[in-house]
Amino acid sequence: MARTRTHKPTSGPVFISLREPFSPLRASAIAKVLEDGIKLAGLEGQGYSAKSFRPT
Repeated sequence: MARTRTHKPTSGPVFISLREPFSPLRASAIAKVLEDGIKLAGLEGQGYSAKSFRPT
């Protein structure tokens, strides 16, 4: 967080890349991170997906 704090505007995307030019992460990149987390948690194949993290 400290590495990118000076590069992130006060409003805009929540997730940004860790490498310059510190652009917003695409939805597909965020979904990949979530899918990897589901696998690491041992929940793969149990009906969980990146959409499981949606607030609705």
